[in-house]
Amino acid sequence: MPIFVEANQLNLLAFLFFVKMLLGFLLDNQQAALEPATTLFSKGYIQGVTSQSLYVESHFYESLILLANCPNRFPATATNGVLPSPPGRATGGEEPSLVRVATNQQQLKQWATHCPANYQPMYALVEAETARVRGQPWQAVEWYEQAICAAQEHQVLHLEALAYELAGTCYFAKKQS
Repeated sequence: MPIFVEANQLNLLAFLFFVKMLLGFLLDNQQAALEPATTLFSKGYIQGVTSQSLYVESHFYESLILLANCPNRFPATATNGVLPSPPGRATGGEEPSLVRVATNQQQLKQWATHCPANYQPMYALVEAETARVRGQPWQAVEWYEQAICAAQEHQVLHLEALAYELAGTCYFAKKQS
């Protein structure tokens, strides 16, 4: 990999970190997925992406990974969309990963508006996970349903399966609490 960095091969570096991020996510190792997701964006490797689908999916999976690494530890009484800081974290607004997710969501929303067949399930799924993390189970359920319906309508099988899986995980966790 150092040779790619030295040669400034952003496309190869972006693809490498995307694959590492995706594998960590799909193998349910969210902590392992966090490092390549962070590196992909913080080092600017994302600028080397030449494929629109890889660019979009990088933002989508980054959001899911950031949310997966923010367990549902916030009370449902958060007001005005500002979450209380977790123990040991400075106060002063939203957690940085949720700010990053919100930034990604602005872009996904724009893409979903212009091409709902490709991007609406992604947008709805990230909204569902955000609601789950914020301790808003009813909003999460509504967003999971929207993600599932959009994926079914547009025949995006892998996103339908992912939406069912994440919804099931949320329902199971809610039942355990």
